[in-house]
Amino acid sequence: MKIVIRNYLAASFLLEQEPSSWDAIILIDPGMSHTDFVAEHTRRHIYLRFDDIDTERHGKRAATLDDVRAAIEFAAVSEKLMVSCRAGQSRSSAIAFLIGCHRLGPQIACELLNPKRHAPNSLIINLGASLIDDPYLLSVFHAWQQKYRTFKLSDYMGEIEHEFDELERKGARNRIFNSRCISDSSSQK
Repeated sequence: MKIVIRNYLAASFLLEQEPSSWDAIILIDPGMSHTDFVAEHTRRHIYLRFDDIDTERHGKRAATLDDVRAAIEFAAVSEKLMVSCRAGQSRSSAIAFLIGCHRLGPQIACELLNPKRHAPNSLIINLGASLIDDPYLLSVFHAWQQKYRTFKLSDYMGEIEHEFDELERKGARNRIFNSRCISDSSSQK
């Protein structure tokens, strides 16, 4: 199984370059409206709607056990899977790690994580640990966190911005959600 973690821009570019090759889990904020692009460019896809938070906050929706279960069940038959959220850093890395644990084991799943790019959402990790029957999942994840505890994503923002600029130079644009069509409560604020 191949698993990749992408932000919306990089995910859009990958799906344009390799249409109908990937299954996709798209993590999207509850108030965002998605386009038809993912449906038109993937083998299969699922949208999961929750905010990137690790504790309940007024006006925000945290991931639930059902969200994590849906992602793991969706990925059970995937051979090429892309997991994407807006920044490709927190929600998507946590979901990809859990799917990797379920399908490949925690040690191999850690290889999906890049400390210069990923800070997996702790709520999602803990929810997934309660679903996946692997006693080493949390200890392997915590060891990874400890090993890279001095890494801060903000220290790598220049590299991340350069990657965005390079993708845009190649013609990439975010095709995952329609920024002009934000639905529900977000458009009323």
